[in-house]
Amino acid sequence: MAARGGTPLAGLAGWAITCDDNPHAIIPPEDGASNAEAIRLALADAGLSPEDIDYFNAHGTGTPLIDRLETASAKLVFGDRAGQVAISSTKSIVGHLAAASPVIEAIATVYCLTEQWVHPTAKLDRIDPALTLDYVPLRGRPQRIRAAVSNSLGGGGTNAVLAFRPRDSAPAAQDAFEPVPDVVVTGTGAVSRLGDGPDALEAAYGPNAAPERTRPFSVLDHIDAAAGYQYLSRSAQLGFGAAAQAMADAGLPVPLPAEGPLAGRRVAVVMGTAVGGLSAMAETLCPHLSADPTRITPSMSLDHGPQLAATLVCRAAGATGPMVTLISGPAAGLQAVEVGRALLAAGACDIVIAGGGDAGDAPTRDAARLLARRQGRAVEEPTDSAACVVLERADGARERGAPARAVVTGCASWSEPQPPDRTEAAGALTRALTAVGADGADRPHLSYHVGKGNLSDTGEVKLLASGFQPEALGGALAAGPLLALVAAVARVAVEPGAAAIVSTVAPGGSAAALRLAGPDGGRG
Repeated sequence: MAARGGTPLAGLAGWAITCDDNPHAIIPPEDGASNAEAIRLALADAGLSPEDIDYFNAHGTGTPLIDRLETASAKLVFGDRAGQVAISSTKSIVGHLAAASPVIEAIATVYCLTEQWVHPTAKLDRIDPALTLDYVPLRGRPQRIRAAVSNSLGGGGTNAVLAFRPRDSAPAAQDAFEPVPDVVVTGTGAVSRLGDGPDALEAAYGPNAAPERTRPFSVLDHIDAAAGYQYLSRSAQLGFGAAAQAMADAGLPVPLPAEGPLAGRRVAVVMGTAVGGLSAMAETLCPHLSADPTRITPSMSLDHGPQLAATLVCRAAGATGPMVTLISGPAAGLQAVEVGRALLAAGACDIVIAGGGDAGDAPTRDAARLLARRQGRAVEEPTDSAACVVLERADGARERGAPARAVVTGCASWSEPQPPDRTEAAGALTRALTAVGADGADRPHLSYHVGKGNLSDTGEVKLLASGFQPEALGGALAAGPLLALVAAVARVAVEPGAAAIVSTVAPGGSAAALRLAGPDGGRG
């Protein structure tokens, strides 16, 4: 920033993400404990104490549950001085902007720091007598703000917190980043049209058409019916099924312990999806209403969002660390691995369950047909698919005696401006391939490419045909590249010195790639 002559507005001093410790799929616990833990972690990351905070930008939906939750959370974090911390809700002014809300609220927090002023909570003309903090109603006011936090909650249990300092007290930027540690794959799971488990993907090698699975996927193969997961969205069930396989393969206990090297608070879940599944009311609620009406509640309409796969994994596994859902099209699965690797590098967790999946439900199939007709191409029918990998630092895996099946030596994703009906993304694909292959350009890599795109212009990266046929997976959407990754892990694990590059392109100009080496690090 200094090199381009920019002026800082504030310093982003710290951040944290946690998942609620909570049995309900959507509704957060009113005690605010999980949210309070996220605030504490963000302050610790920023090198701040609760005594340093003068302004709290609340999630602030104005609903009784969230207002009580955030009040309880503030009291847990700030203790006796909670009443001295100014609180206001940006949503009261701009409305609830869904995924954009945390960004708008962070901007508002920055400007409150810049102006040393707290914006009001609009229309807050009556405050619940049980809520006793400083909520700054109706009119803003000048206030000394030494540091501030912006608090955000998400359906399914996500708590995300940013901590800001004024620009004149922001710590100096680091000149260099810590190197990314060796990250290994210790478990894999797969659900595809070929069957469940990594072994089913062997049918995607060879010249013959791969056979369809003979038995439909059932989430009840992975969790007892009493949990009620069969009543939630199909895409969530698929993602959970793949994650359950990967956790079992990695030797992770379910549920995870509260303390120790496998503590749930040190396990992150990152899931990617292209669309998250579209059918809910007609295809999920109505049949289950007739089958078991005790399972259907008004809040069930929320239980079908794209984040539910990550939520179900966290609930079943007892994971309360970072929970992230990426909705970025067919590249989302590989990007989940990229984000998971970054979380490990940042020390935010010790284990990552990274995956992706989509349901081939009726609305998704109809949308695929309409797009294919508009673009004048053959339709690729979306299919029920999901895949997951368990990622760990190499030293952590060794400590717990978990065998490394492969080493992730690089991840990258790029985007270039392109009309949404274009699927080549040649420039972005070349950038991604070059980025992950730079440190291994002198050796050939097995190629696992999913989607369109020209692999001939890959710079110094040498690619060999792996024999894997992604078309055998059908329209696997975000799971397609991860299914290829699971297949690549199985291949490099048994071939000394083998290495592979998994890559994909997405409509609109995005591409992602990942480089994989065998357990020996590709040394042969």
